[in-house]
Amino acid sequence: RQGQTDIALTKFQRALKLDPKSVMTHTAMAMAYTQANRSRLAEEAFEKAIKYGPKDASANFNYGVYLCGQKKAALGMKHFKVSLHDETNKVPEKSYLEMGRCALQDNNKEQAEYYFLQALQYNQVMSAALLEMSKLHYDNGNYQQAEKYFTSFFEVGKFGPNSLWYGIQL
Repeated sequence: RQGQTDIALTKFQRALKLDPKSVMTHTAMAMAYTQANRSRLAEEAFEKAIKYGPKDASANFNYGVYLCGQKKAALGMKHFKVSLHDETNKVPEKSYLEMGRCALQDNNKEQAEYYFLQALQYNQVMSAALLEMSKLHYDNGNYQQAEKYFTSFFEVGKFGPNSLWYGIQL
């Protein structure tokens, strides 16, 4: 796996020689560095992507995911919001879903619920948002709502080990 990441990084470096301001290449390179657990290089590549495409939906979304993963929720939220204002963003529900997850990491359940509901406004059958809403209600002791969201998830979602275990507990 590491070998494939190194090959990809070599190709991205070649591509940047042809177009050093390519937002897409800097973003892809940052994601490869992230996968290789090379945080400093990932952050540098994301910053270059944002420098050359400050309003780019994909660069801002992926940087937001990265920042939230680094426990930098406020900065991550800023980039998610930028991604939402780019008219080329065809899947704003993904930004809202990740904003909700980021808010949960920051222990802000009310904000998380708001963002998950926003995601569901765009896509009523977004399984990840349905599951997150179910878990949120369960954690708050609202078991009837938790079951309602889980039933909706059950109808559209793909079960993995975590969601199966959660369903058993519910």
